[in-house]
Amino acid sequence: RAWIARHWIGGAVRAEGPEKPSPAPAEPTKLPLMLDKPVEQLPVLRDRGWNKPASGRTLVAIVVWWLALEVLGLAAWPLVRRVFAGFADGGYALTKGIGLLLSGYLVWIGASLRLVANSPPVAWGAVVLLGGCSFFLLGRRRHGRDVQLNVPTHLILLEEGLFSVAFLAFVGLRILNPDLWQPWFGGEKMMEIAFLNAITKSAYFPPYDPYFAGGYLNYYYYGQFLVALLVKLTGLVPEVAFNLAVPTFFALTVSHAFGLGYQLAAPPSPREGEGHGEGLLPAGLWAGAGAAVLVAVIGNLSGVLQLLEQLARAGGATFAGDRVAWGDLARILPGLAQVLLGKASLPPFEYWYRGTRIIPYTINEFPFFSFLFADLHPHMIGIPFTMLVPALGLALARDGASDLRRAALRWSLLAIAVGALGVINTWDLPTYLGILGCVLLYWGYQRNKGRGLVEGVIGFWILALASLLLYAPFYAHYRAQDVGIALVSPAERSPLPHFLVIWGFFLFLLVSMIALWGIQSRPAASGPRWMLGRIGVGAGEVSLVVVAMGAGLGLFWCLRGAWVMGILAPLVVVTGVLLLWSGRDAAAFLQRTLAFAGLGILWGVEVIYLRDFLAGSEWRRMNTVFKFYIQAWVLLGLAAGSALPALWRFFGGRSEARLHMGGLAWRGLLILLLGGSLVYTVMAIPVRVNERFPSAWPPRGTLDGTAYMTTAIYYWPDAEHPIELKYDREAIEWLWHHVEGTPVIAEAPLAFYREGGLRVASYTGLPTIVGAHEREQRPWDQVGPREEDAAALYTTTDVDQARTILERYRVRYIYVGQLERVAYPGPGLDKFDRLVQDGTCARVFHNERVDIYEVLRG
Repeated sequence: RAWIARHWIGGAVRAEGPEKPSPAPAEPTKLPLMLDKPVEQLPVLRDRGWNKPASGRTLVAIVVWWLALEVLGLAAWPLVRRVFAGFADGGYALTKGIGLLLSGYLVWIGASLRLVANSPPVAWGAVVLLGGCSFFLLGRRRHGRDVQLNVPTHLILLEEGLFSVAFLAFVGLRILNPDLWQPWFGGEKMMEIAFLNAITKSAYFPPYDPYFAGGYLNYYYYGQFLVALLVKLTGLVPEVAFNLAVPTFFALTVSHAFGLGYQLAAPPSPREGEGHGEGLLPAGLWAGAGAAVLVAVIGNLSGVLQLLEQLARAGGATFAGDRVAWGDLARILPGLAQVLLGKASLPPFEYWYRGTRIIPYTINEFPFFSFLFADLHPHMIGIPFTMLVPALGLALARDGASDLRRAALRWSLLAIAVGALGVINTWDLPTYLGILGCVLLYWGYQRNKGRGLVEGVIGFWILALASLLLYAPFYAHYRAQDVGIALVSPAERSPLPHFLVIWGFFLFLLVSMIALWGIQSRPAASGPRWMLGRIGVGAGEVSLVVVAMGAGLGLFWCLRGAWVMGILAPLVVVTGVLLLWSGRDAAAFLQRTLAFAGLGILWGVEVIYLRDFLAGSEWRRMNTVFKFYIQAWVLLGLAAGSALPALWRFFGGRSEARLHMGGLAWRGLLILLLGGSLVYTVMAIPVRVNERFPSAWPPRGTLDGTAYMTTAIYYWPDAEHPIELKYDREAIEWLWHHVEGTPVIAEAPLAFYREGGLRVASYTGLPTIVGAHEREQRPWDQVGPREEDAAALYTTTDVDQARTILERYRVRYIYVGQLERVAYPGPGLDKFDRLVQDGTCARVFHNERVDIYEVLRG
């Protein structure tokens, strides 16, 4: 215990538990979103890179990280097997995600309530506690009558191999380009590594804000916390862990999509503890693979369109004018011949702007782009965890009459999983609460008809309330800024051609699925009343009226020029009707629910948008389309991917000659569209991995996201000012090794997108006076004065004014690097030497381009 206290936990945290925090100085008024004590007085954690052999060796780091994920999965496996008793694989594909979620919750709730510290021993204790409870449950049931872990071994090995291959494939991509910033396509990695560093350095939650000294994170940070949990478990440094976290979430997405897709196509396991006697089901395998590919691997059709355009240009096409001429299209094959013969080459593939900025003034990301671009952003982290909610819903719907203990486990896990979505990526919460509500209504109706519907409604509200209460410490501190709902004007609606570039393949599959579902839902009796369906006499007539209304609504919108809404409206309505005809097949119900929700989202974002900080600009719809399009992609990918085997059989198994030819045409179109969607994937990868600094690349083979700084040179604000990052890297290394805790460091308050600002706060986690995006997360009257003071600290020649700013924000270190000298030229920087002469500061680090000053206090 003494060794743990000395090496991992310092300050106000001891081996025997947290010491009562010392009272903060009295303040006249407690400002919102601020810590209760000065940030430098927070407990000190001394666990950065505690596993030094792994942090310094790429292969060892990969193995250690992978083993940690395996341990998390094994710890949760008996519990998961119990919850997913009706699944062919016992839910094995979901074990790692659930193990990470449950272990993380134990640490987070303990640290949020200040019962335990966010430290490696506590993290490993949570895993041991989860595993102990899980295997204790297994041991008790083994003495009972029904549970054993005998599921098909070949299916388990297949899913384990799938996860590992997906993980290692993306690890390879991150090794080829591990850089956590560059001035053109650096994204928001600077902010995300800052948050990750701050969370790993925080003993209790909410974590402090590294971009607002003295404040705490007013952001849905739980996804980064789950990465921090893996940092604690493995002992890797955050700049390496970042590049292993992205492959982890990709692999979890592939694994979860495969597992859920398999179950949507396979019948339930006949009895708890028994797998399918026939072993691997071909339909289930193809459905799982289809779901994994459509959710996580394919891109939109912009890739194939760009490739065809490039080939046409190689063949001499000019694309003059606003519309594409047939003569230009005719140059595609000659262009292909020129390329194959080596007489022409294709220009670089534009994977970024042309692939994700298709609808004007919006962002149109999809999962594969998010993983390839590798911003560790909440919308990407949340993808695999969203799929846990429909999977748990399917388990509940398939086994509505389960015993009390298993029911309690399912409902508890549902509450934790749904609640986690709200704190990982809040945008996901309403959608998946809606899906859960549909599943619970189905569950209740299958149990007890009309009375069961009431039970389903009650169960929904209990789960919704529990999911919020379980994460109450987060909501107690979180404060949303000015948001609201606004209507989309006709001029802002998505143009149909742009919409089809993104969703054309999915719409083809959805129309095909609706045709298949319509025939499957038809009762055996023939005749004109077949649409009576399965929900009672008169339902058919009602359904016909509803479908007619949907068609009329679609026609209405088309006549008004809203073509996207006009196409989607009848699809949403018909899918909703077919949803009610699912009968007692829980998988069919869930599959249609996912399709209905995805289509509903696409229609909804044409009607309303969330009014946020972009209100009043042309980009006002950006975040709404961005966040909800990702959700729609996952939902439609699961629904359509799991339906692929049934669609293939349906359209290929027609005996009549006319229908047989139609089926062959459908299969051919499917192959073309699927291949066209994969063009983006194939062509984007080499462009992205080579998207590095043009000056020089460090040797490949490392996962250190800051290694680029050893060779990188960029120019800002113009070509006359080169900035060599190796000097900043030396200074940052010094801070890693010599500065403990969370003292405030001042650096230039510049953005990171092009300027490269905030690199010190980001890579060390030390809080700075003010950073990027704070105006989106805090009241503007808190941020504006800090921005002025942070700049004045470097520009003023008044020593007394500088001292006042240093005292106001309790600054301990002042960073003066190349960027500060370029951004604030003039005599303002000379005062720091005068502060050294009068004893206010001491220069503690110096190289050719960087000086670090320490503010001396008695």
